[in-house]
Amino acid sequence: VVVTTTAVSATALVVARDPCGAATAAGNPVGASVLPAVALAASLSVTQLTASVGQSFLAVVDVRNTGGTAATGVSAGLWQSSGPGAAASAGPAPASVASLAAGASVAFTFTMTASAPGGVVWTATATAAGPVVSNPSTSVPVTIQAAATLFAVSTATPASVCAGGTYLCVVTVSNTPFAATADGVVPGPLAFGGTSVGPSAVGPTPSGGNIAGGAWLSFTWTVTAGSAGTVIADAAVTGQDANGGWSTGTTAGPVTTPVLTAAALAVEI
Repeated sequence: VVVTTTAVSATALVVARDPCGAATAAGNPVGASVLPAVALAASLSVTQLTASVGQSFLAVVDVRNTGGTAATGVSAGLWQSSGPGAAASAGPAPASVASLAAGASVAFTFTMTASAPGGVVWTATATAAGPVVSNPSTSVPVTIQAAATLFAVSTATPASVCAGGTYLCVVTVSNTPFAATADGVVPGPLAFGGTSVGPSAVGPTPSGGNIAGGAWLSFTWTVTAGSAGTVIADAAVTGQDANGGWSTGTTAGPVTTPVLTAAALAVEI
């Protein structure tokens, strides 16, 4: 009998003896197909290569039966093979597949939630009854960043101004170091309080921008003071986390500028 991965070849031999004592023999080869064993291959993909802490994304393990017979009890596993970052996983969906035909494939989807900043590398495998275990998939790296968080402070130059005079109000906005970029950062209108009547503002310059982690951007208004008293100026600032798309914002905090009465000179002769 000769056996290969695709066929079995055998010969059946029949021996008989005639009445005169002579032996005769006859044989014919008999063939039968043998299907290859179950074999699995796993590949991994993710919907986000960069994510912010708190953001959810998907990791998809595609499992293919590369063997010649159906695989039973097929499931997928996902693990963090390296990296200081972290993400919690839920799933997969489906949890398992009862049968996977030869040449067919199925996708197992894990829901990932980024929980700690740093690089993370994930790897996947597939298993079936037998047991049959695939080789590890090609690893996929994901960068997890802290969520974009804005801080702002306001200043006024000069520190005081005469009634009807002008000064600059500057709101400087910064983003947390190593955080995701804050996209579309814009300040709201400059809000006024205090005892000075009739202050107004032109600006800001620039009107908006993106702020990378650890970077800052200043917005400048030209303020015209009203009557003598005080001008209290403040502005809210908003933006979006570049990875997660959610809003982030802050308030600069008020800056108070004294508005002085212009000196009146009298000349006596």
